[in-house]
Amino acid sequence: NYDALITYQQSFIDDNLTITAFAGPAYRRYSGKNVGVGTYGSLRFEDYGMLQNGQGWPSTYSENVSKYSSGADATYSVLGQGTISWKYTYLLEFSARNDWASTLPKDNRSYFYPGVSFTWNFTDTFEVPKMNYGKFRVSWADVGRAANRYYALRTYTMGTISNNTAYPGVNDVTGPDELFSGNLKPERKREFEIGFDTRLFPRNRLELNFSYYNNTWYDQIMAVPLSSTTGANRIKINAGKSRNQGVELFARGLILAPATGKFRWDVTVNIAKQWDKLLELYPGITQINTDEGGGMVRRHEEGKRMSEILITDYKRAADGTRIVNANGTYDLADDAEKVSVGNANPDFYGGFSTSFSVRGNWGMLNLNAGFDYSWGASVFSYSNYLLKGNGLSKETLQYRNEQYGGLTYTDGSGRIRHDGVILPGYMNIGTSEVPNYVENDKIISAYTYYTSYINDGTGKWKPDGVQKNNYIKFRELSLDYTLPKQISDMLRLQKLTVGFTARNLCYLYKSINHIDTEATLGISSFIEYSNYPSSRNYGFNVILSF
Repeated sequence: NYDALITYQQSFIDDNLTITAFAGPAYRRYSGKNVGVGTYGSLRFEDYGMLQNGQGWPSTYSENVSKYSSGADATYSVLGQGTISWKYTYLLEFSARNDWASTLPKDNRSYFYPGVSFTWNFTDTFEVPKMNYGKFRVSWADVGRAANRYYALRTYTMGTISNNTAYPGVNDVTGPDELFSGNLKPERKREFEIGFDTRLFPRNRLELNFSYYNNTWYDQIMAVPLSSTTGANRIKINAGKSRNQGVELFARGLILAPATGKFRWDVTVNIAKQWDKLLELYPGITQINTDEGGGMVRRHEEGKRMSEILITDYKRAADGTRIVNANGTYDLADDAEKVSVGNANPDFYGGFSTSFSVRGNWGMLNLNAGFDYSWGASVFSYSNYLLKGNGLSKETLQYRNEQYGGLTYTDGSGRIRHDGVILPGYMNIGTSEVPNYVENDKIISAYTYYTSYINDGTGKWKPDGVQKNNYIKFRELSLDYTLPKQISDMLRLQKLTVGFTARNLCYLYKSINHIDTEATLGISSFIEYSNYPSSRNYGFNVILSF
């Protein structure tokens, strides 16, 4: 990275007006090479890591034996920023930048993005009762982002035709399997934020900060799937306009703080709520669906919230009641009949923390605890799905006997059993063409009901496998002890502190049992296939200040 900046600073009108600015060019380049070599097939002798230990060499090119890749990208920039301040009460800041990115097509490599912000420390202008400090802030910016390396360019692949017996080892060049709708342009994001920061009451016992933001993305770089009949898999386009707006509230309260300064207790709370919406996609395209497997789809649709989760629904009658099959369980409908079961994004999230300190001639002790929470997002848990299908979770105690709601009935062998269940819904005593629905009265065993959830990963999942992922987590606990000053002086130190820290302690509440949704393995953020072992972290620290 290289940059050369010129800085200017000057005060006017008895130092009430201050102007600062800088401007200049900048250059950034990323480059890298990757060279690899390895054996092919099995080894002659186990655990003997040499190339000569390979069983043989392939007849055609293989990346397992040798590979080489290299790449580079560069960005040239001209940028500047300036601030105008009046008595440090009113501050107007502006910025401008123009980039030329090598990762974009030649005609669209240049893009300009400006920004401006204004801050007013209004308690310097007029007095507000009980308020010690108050600041109003507003900002606007329009920023750009180039494509990833080679994404916006047509790329070709070299290989060898291995199944050509007439001309063995003939090299070939494969063209791109993606189309372009003209030359790609940089992505853009338009940002607006407004808010205030305040501190109230003696000793700033209450601090309140509030922000509202509204971000709009447009000209987003994306690849839209195409039918294979077009001869291509996807088309890369600049499309889409989405909006993300929300509010953030931060509050810190000093609960106890006597004038003696012997101890102090404060509590901090923050909460964030956001609304996102896909405003438009591309002419002729109103939604993008990502197949997540098992009949589940993540959908972005115009006019709706993004990352909606849809899944194949149960078969239902015209009034919406589930249809029970001849075995007494539910069947799933055709793939085309999907139902929305939630959203991958939370409705709101945040955290809260508390800090308590006490001091005396013996030193100072600080205790801090932090918690965070998230509410409203949906997750499909494959672990819970399998536990339910195999009857291994506590939830499957339901219907096991009369104590847990099981019905008494006589099975086909003449045995009296107490694990019966009648699933609510209709049975069709007519035909598929002319249905005749009656209330289901077929008793099945709890075993039959729960094993209907067994899925080896090749079938479709049931929609009730998607659950709300609400939780409150005990994130961190720390205890620090600072030795008395006389001991620090004896050791020729300004301060000596020892402490203990623990992180990721436990859930105080969670709506999905048996898993840690923050430690899941899966291709999507809202699908849990299995879990990493959850871990708690403990640490001990010593801080020396000279």
